[in-house]
Amino acid sequence: MERLKRLRVYFNEMFPLIPRLCLGYIVFLEIYFIVLLNHGVTGKQLLLFDKVEGQSDLISYLIQHDVRGVIIGGFTIFSFLLWLRIADDFKDYELDCRLFASRPLPSGRVHKDDLRIFATILIGITIFINVLFMRNFIFCLILYTYGSLMAVWFFQRHKIAKSLPLALVTHNPVQIILNIYVISYAIMGMQIIKYKTILMICLAILFLTNLKTKILIASARPVPSVP
Repeated sequence: MERLKRLRVYFNEMFPLIPRLCLGYIVFLEIYFIVLLNHGVTGKQLLLFDKVEGQSDLISYLIQHDVRGVIIGGFTIFSFLLWLRIADDFKDYELDCRLFASRPLPSGRVHKDDLRIFATILIGITIFINVLFMRNFIFCLILYTYGSLMAVWFFQRHKIAKSLPLALVTHNPVQIILNIYVISYAIMGMQIIKYKTILMICLAILFLTNLKTKILIASARPVPSVP
């Protein structure tokens, strides 16, 4: 119970759950409907459905329009944003202790173990339901893989943490990958293009991000003086 109380303090101050959950669904549905509209799916088509034998009209509609997938997709966006919030608090812990000592984690009102346990359960549930129910689950794995690399500064903390350009290059692509997660769900449902095409886009983003990082790290190294 004490752990739950501490987590409640953290969420109230750092990540209000209900507003952020709504934000997760807004982000997902915004991108999802943009994809549908760009392919001529109108409002009337979204209301059409064929009755499934042995099922009510409501269940038939939910099945044919994969409402379950939309619910899981919106939750995945919410879950990922929450995990990034926790990861950022871990990454900036020492700085926050100096500049924002009143925040829940630096002040000791919530413990690191509280957040570690919660994040582990959250990520496990999110990946599990994506693998079990989502047709684009591979893009969920890519999203969380990239998020994991961000959480550990791409194993280059001593260089990236001190360089704003490096931080921008390595962290900004996560928004693109987040969008691709939603886009992949929409277009795979309509069978517009094969998932391999989207997968190649994700891999290209990861490759270019890694390449840019290496270039910036190399350019940041001091040039040895000529004796």
